[in-house]
Amino acid sequence: MRTLLVVSALAAQLAHATPQEIAAHINDPKDEIQLAAIADELNLFLADPIVARKRVGLVIEVRNSISAERIFASGPQAINGKPVPPEVLAALRTAFRDDNPRVGLEAMYAFGVLAVQPSGAVRQALLGASAPELVAFLGSPDVAMRTAAIRVIGRVFARRTGDAPNDPMVGDALIGALNDPDANIRIAAMDALGAMREARAVQGLAQLFDYRGRSHEGDAALDALAHIAHPSSAPLLSTALAGKSTAQRVIAIEGLARIGDASALPAIQAAATSDRNDAVALAAAFASARLASGPTTAISDALGRPKLHDQAQAYLAELSAPSR
Repeated sequence: MRTLLVVSALAAQLAHATPQEIAAHINDPKDEIQLAAIADELNLFLADPIVARKRVGLVIEVRNSISAERIFASGPQAINGKPVPPEVLAALRTAFRDDNPRVGLEAMYAFGVLAVQPSGAVRQALLGASAPELVAFLGSPDVAMRTAAIRVIGRVFARRTGDAPNDPMVGDALIGALNDPDANIRIAAMDALGAMREARAVQGLAQLFDYRGRSHEGDAALDALAHIAHPSSAPLLSTALAGKSTAQRVIAIEGLARIGDASALPAIQAAATSDRNDAVALAAAFASARLASGPTTAISDALGRPKLHDQAQAYLAELSAPSR
């Protein structure tokens, strides 16, 4: 009851607090206060804030769950456009090393949610400061912490136009994680390498694809190559385009479109015609828009189809982004 009273008192105190004032409690000695502060901090920046508390009687509060991992999984669009003060991100990075693994995990995913907001010189300073801290957790014996670190690296270090080259230690650590004994971590590392467009991983990913073939890990390796979009991957992507896997055909079309060689368009259109799968047809429309400035009407129309909505939304976001 004493802890509940303390947390309830903190909630009342921080009801109208600034992000900096809340950040001061992220590394409080009490775990419950830390978790409450992380949740409140996140809620300030959500595009759709969660109604986190309902007062019952005079003191006790029923809290709706605010899970940093769940918010992270919903994607970068989860947050609004408010600037995230550097004090908030610094406090979360300190909490990575909390002696309570739950606090550390929540802090890491919260950092992954909020650290995508800064841009320009502020972003570059943030990447430089957070790289060694996140990389250090790739050696953690805790599978959950290793997974979180890789996923957060993939989100925060995802390549943007104007970014300076990433610190080689980050790419090296992720390439090393391709040999992790946990399959989910290997797949997370592939996703992160693709998001970062880490060209040094191309050879290793191609070998993994050859070895894994038509499997979840094979798909992940091919998808990473499709996001890196190095010209040397074009022959492998063309082979996947002619293969038997519809999922890999979609990935191959996306990769060939990102490489930017318009000569691949006839083969892409032929594959879409022979496959007659809606996802393949949508990928072909994306390729046409990328390679030949084709119309995006089919992509926009697909937003209204539940099975194609996320695919179409990703394509529209990519097509509207500055050239990579």
